[in-house]
Amino acid sequence: MRTILLALLLASPPALAAGPGASPPDLSAYATTAQVPAPCAAVPTADTLLGSTGTAGCYVPKDASRPTSVQAANVITSATDGTWSVTWARPFTSAAPVVLPIPVNTGTLPLVCNVTARSATGATGKCWQSTTTTLSGTLIGLLVNPFGSPAASAPVMIVGREPTQ
Repeated sequence: MRTILLALLLASPPALAAGPGASPPDLSAYATTAQVPAPCAAVPTADTLLGSTGTAGCYVPKDASRPTSVQAANVITSATDGTWSVTWARPFTSAAPVVLPIPVNTGTLPLVCNVTARSATGATGKCWQSTTTTLSGTLIGLLVNPFGSPAASAPVMIVGREPTQ
């Protein structure tokens, strides 16, 4: 075993076999400091639909974070007219983000919500609760009005996203 190690050490190039006090190996064939990318100084861009390879010549440090293109909020509709509003934590780039209100139905009748206005900084809308009316003499005896009354104090999840098209 010692003979093999000694043979390998003697057969190795001087830079690898040299001990303390020997000159360092020649690294001129490797990349220079100018060729090694530096950390990017700007905030990374948000994700895009198709992505891109990039050409900045810098890298994104592991502790950097990309801006989000999706924001969500939980709101409660007003107790009087079923309206809701949200202010985004960060303005969207687009003046008209895609906004989706999703009612959290805690009752027995369906809720429906819509968006009345949207902007880069917020959105507003209104929710309705279906009502039922019993009618005598009809086949079913029950009539459902999907826009019967405002959905008062209803929880709604609002999702906003940068448009991709």
